[in-house]
Amino acid sequence: MKKMLTAASICLFMMACEKTETETITRTETLNLDSSLIAYYPFNGNANDTSGNNQHGVLLNGTTFGTNAQNLSNKAADFDGIDDYIRITDQSSYFARDKMTFTFQVYLRNTNVRSSLFSKTGWNTPSGVVYGIGISQNNAPWLEWTVADPIDCSTNWIYNTHSFTLSTFPIQSNRWYHVALVYNYGLEIMYINGQYNNARVSNYSSLKRCSGSDLKIGGWWKDDIVSIQGKMDEFRVYDRVLAENEIVELASEIN
Repeated sequence: MKKMLTAASICLFMMACEKTETETITRTETLNLDSSLIAYYPFNGNANDTSGNNQHGVLLNGTTFGTNAQNLSNKAADFDGIDDYIRITDQSSYFARDKMTFTFQVYLRNTNVRSSLFSKTGWNTPSGVVYGIGISQNNAPWLEWTVADPIDCSTNWIYNTHSFTLSTFPIQSNRWYHVALVYNYGLEIMYINGQYNNARVSNYSSLKRCSGSDLKIGGWWKDDIVSIQGKMDEFRVYDRVLAENEIVELASEIN
């Protein structure tokens, strides 16, 4: 029998029950994967947002397209691991809301090097970091999802306190994964391949709003892009908490 996760159980486990507004939704009777979808990048030969919200991305430094999880050509963004990335301008903190779900597919050719799957950061300096997920130098080859303390946007990342949720198992090279990340007023939940993986309740319950922080897929900032060696596909952003059976449905594309 599958163990259902509730906000209350996470609070008890983390001893952080002040987050009374947090919630998880284990099931919805009506699957509507377009509901509250604020951006969707299927990467079918371009970086266009097909949600209708026109948050189009720009391909930079030679980002190309390769085969997806179904081995169809030109259906996934392909990064060289050197300087490739996709940038979505965000001067209005469109991608910084207090209740969000990110879902995507990822294929890494090398999981033993630092890499940024996606991030919302400044570009000229490592300031204005809001969140990001990747493989860190200290935790390779585990996924590390980082959410920054919502303090002054001018603060350099190096001196900024932050929290991270670490996957409970290492990510293998040369295989597709589906990842879902829920942020809900400080509750951070990670799902891998449709299954709950890990969670954390932070000491703060909002995301930083930094006007100079853009969303970057496959990169971080200009002097340390840490482009992934691999591919990203089916990148979706919601301004709501997806139910667990909705996440399972999205993950079924590669399972």
